[in-house]
Amino acid sequence: MSSIVLDGMTWAHRRAVDPLIATLPAFTAARSDITVRWSSRSLHGFEFAPIEDLAALYDLIILDHPFCGDIAATGCLLALDPLVDDSMRRAFVGPSLESYRYGGKIWALPVDAACQVAVARPDLLARIDSQAPRFLRATLLVVAAFFQLFDGIQVVATGILRGLGDTRSPMLWNLVGHWMLGLPVGYGLCFGGGRGITGLWIGLCVGLIAVGVVLLLIWTRRVRGFRAGVPGG
Repeated sequence: MSSIVLDGMTWAHRRAVDPLIATLPAFTAARSDITVRWSSRSLHGFEFAPIEDLAALYDLIILDHPFCGDIAATGCLLALDPLVDDSMRRAFVGPSLESYRYGGKIWALPVDAACQVAVARPDLLARIDSQAPRFLRATLLVVAAFFQLFDGIQVVATGILRGLGDTRSPMLWNLVGHWMLGLPVGYGLCFGGGRGITGLWIGLCVGLIAVGVVLLLIWTRRVRGFRAGVPGG
């Protein structure tokens, strides 16, 4: 019987749960004296549950990097710097490890990474006498970069408005921006303008820019309303 039992908390999604379950047999074989028991919480809990409360109940926690400031301020978790050597640093994708550094210390280790990738199967493309587009790096990824920038603005503005109790504005403007603006522009550029996949992405980007800018303006108006003593903006 294991002499040490560790309780862990993760996000209730196969992206988070499946890798943990899959690695348990190898870990148990290497450390038969330790038993790890994983539990999971909803996405809402993953984003908003106070990390200090979780630290009081669990030994291992899957968390997101925005919590590192709270961890450093409260000291509810131990820094992992003593466990990270040079060989381990090279094992992580890009600067993902550094995203968990706050106040000069590393508070968590990346277990997955979400990033833009472009892949192709030359063997399958050869069957239709084709090859991977050469313009992806120079053109499409530039558009995707702008998409990511304004997507961040839209996500942050949506979260702030949701926190203020306004879920209607993001819903309506996402509908207008993506379906009434972005989709027609993308369709026109793709098929009418002969821009192909790049045209579709430009349309998506145009819709997202519109949504991000409008939601940012709504948030700014709400802030001015609060300062003036008019909560509704």
